[in-house]
Amino acid sequence: MNSLPHDPSPSQYGGAHYHQHPTRVLLSGIDTIVLSYRADPHPDTETLLDNLRLHAQQNRYPSVTVAGLTFSLHHNHAGALVSPGVMTVFLRPRPYYSTVELRSEYLHQHTYPETIALVRRIVDQLFIAPYLSERVSRVDLHADVVGWPSAATLPWKGAPLGFVSLARKRRCTEYAGFHFGTRTGRRQSTSCSIYVKDDAKPWLKRIWTERGWSGETVTRTEFRLPRRKLHALHIDAPEELPGAVPELWKNLTHRWLRLHEECPDSRRDRWPLHPAWRCVQEAVPEL
Repeated sequence: MNSLPHDPSPSQYGGAHYHQHPTRVLLSGIDTIVLSYRADPHPDTETLLDNLRLHAQQNRYPSVTVAGLTFSLHHNHAGALVSPGVMTVFLRPRPYYSTVELRSEYLHQHTYPETIALVRRIVDQLFIAPYLSERVSRVDLHADVVGWPSAATLPWKGAPLGFVSLARKRRCTEYAGFHFGTRTGRRQSTSCSIYVKDDAKPWLKRIWTERGWSGETVTRTEFRLPRRKLHALHIDAPEELPGAVPELWKNLTHRWLRLHEECPDSRRDRWPLHPAWRCVQEAVPEL
C-alpha cells in the first residue's frame, strides 16, 4: 500500500477516532440554498435602500423589519440586506434581479416548507406581485460523519488514490482536505469538499450532541450544485427540490464521487467501497 512519507500518526483527520468509534452520520441536510427572483421592485424598497445607504455613509447601520424579520444593510455590499443566522437578500438594479441566500443555522432548525414560506413573504414585501420568475440557483448538501479515516491511512501517490470522481479539477492535501470540481467563477460546476468541521458554531454542536456526539472529530462531505446542474436535472422551482434530493444524493455519492479501499486490481473503480463512504452514501440529506 502506498503511504505518506512520514509517520502516519493521528492527524486532524482523526485517524485514532476511526479505530475507536464506528463510522456514523451525525447530521445531513442543506447547508445553503440560494433562490433567485426576477420582479419589479416596490417603490418603498428603493426608498428603503436609499435611506440605509445614506446612514451607511455616516457609519450607521440601523435595522429594518421585513415580514417580521430584522435586517440591516450589509457592511460590504450596498445592495444587500442581512438577517444574521437566517439569510442575506441581494438586490440588484433594474431589471431587478434578487437572490436570497439562506443560512445553515436557520435551515437546520426549521422545516423546508416553513423556510420557503418565509422567503416568499419577504419577497412579496420587497417586490410587486406577481414576480416574473422564481428558481433555485444553488444548493449545498452535506453529511457530517464521525469515524472518517485519517488521510495518512489512505493509499497516496501525489493524491489519495482511493477517490474515483468525474470531476476534472482536484485539489487534495492531507491537512486542507479534499476538493473536487470548481466552486467559484463562471465555470463553476458540481463540486465537493471533504474537510474537518473544526469551526462548528454552538448551535451546530448542540445538534450534534443531541445526536450522540461526544467530542469526536467530525468530517463534513459537502456537495455544491450550481444553477446549470440543477436546471439540467429539471430542478427549477423550490417545490421540486425535496422530491429530487434522494436520487440526486445517490447520483453524487455513487457515480460522481466515491472512495474505495486499495486492492491489487488495476482498475480503481473495481476496488471495494470504503466503509466510511458507504456511510456517506446512506446519509440522504434531511429536508
